Amino acid sequence: MAKPGLDVKEGDVITMINGQNIMSVTDPSELLRNQAGKQVLLHIKRLNDPAKNGETTEHDVITE
Repeated sequence: MAKPGLDVKEGDVITMINGQNIMSVTDPSELLRNQAGKQVLLHIKRLNDPAKNGETTEHDVITE
C-alpha cells in the first residue's frame, strides 16, 4: 500500500474489495484469496482527514 501513486494512509479503512463489501464476509482476507499477481480494486474510506470528509476513493492494486 506504500507504492507510488497510491494515496492510502494509516487510519484509512478498506470498505470493498473487487466490488464486494468486506462486511459481507466473516474474514475480509477471503476476498484476497487466489488474487496473487492480479489486479484488485480497493475502495478506501479516509476517516482521519477533515479535508476528505470521509470520502471513498478507488485504487487499483496489483497484489504480490
